Amino acid sequence: MIPASSEKNGLTSSDLLLEITESAYSDNASRLIEVVNELRNKGFKIEMDDFGSGYSSLNMLTTIPIDVLKMRSSLRMHPEASTLT
Repeated sequence: MIPASSEKNGLTSSDLLLEITESAYSDNASRLIEVVNELRNKGFKIEMDDFGSGYSSLNMLTTIPIDVLKMRSSLRMHPEASTLT
């Protein structure tokens, strides 16, 4: 469905960045990994949005093939809060 729609509108798969959520992984990890692999094999780029909003695990990132990770803003360190010099 996605490949046909993109071609119909003059786009290639590499023109699109498809977004998944962390909760999709929690719902059915093995199916999500299967679908993401299929889409990546067709040239699509995959991003995971809002990582850290649920039951996040860094181990999750070793099992799911994503191209971009968007972290929840509360997980990002603010430079002014850093004690490192």
